[in-house]
Amino acid sequence: MRQVLSMMLLGSLLQAEPTLAQSATGIPGPASDPYKYAAEFADLERASGTGSINDLLRDGYRLPSGPTAIPASEAFNVLSQDDGVTIYDAWYLQGSTPNQDPALMTMTQDIYLQY
Repeated sequence: MRQVLSMMLLGSLLQAEPTLAQSATGIPGPASDPYKYAAEFADLERASGTGSINDLLRDGYRLPSGPTAIPASEAFNVLSQDDGVTIYDAWYLQGSTPNQDPALMTMTQDIYLQY
C-alpha cells in the first residue's frame, strides 16, 4: 500500500482561500479481482464515523504549514479508480465552511480528474 498526504492552497480557484488535504492510496487486489480491496477501502472511507484524514493527523502526520485537525464542517469526498483511492478534506481558511460545500466538492472532483 502506498500513501501520500499533502496540502495545497488553492485561493486562485475560488473566491475565498480554501485548504485541501488529500490522501492518495493504492491498494492492489488479488489477480482474480485487482480492484477489490480499493473498492472495499473506498466504501469504508465513505461510511459514517470511520475516520478520514483527521485520523492521520491524530497519528502525527502533518500537513505543511497546516492545522493539526480538520474543522468539523468541511467538504469530504472519496474518489477512486482502478486500485487507487483519493480522499479529500477541503475547507476555507477564513470564515466558516458550509458542510459539503458545492464549490469545494466540485474542486475536489476537478483536481481528481486532472491526474
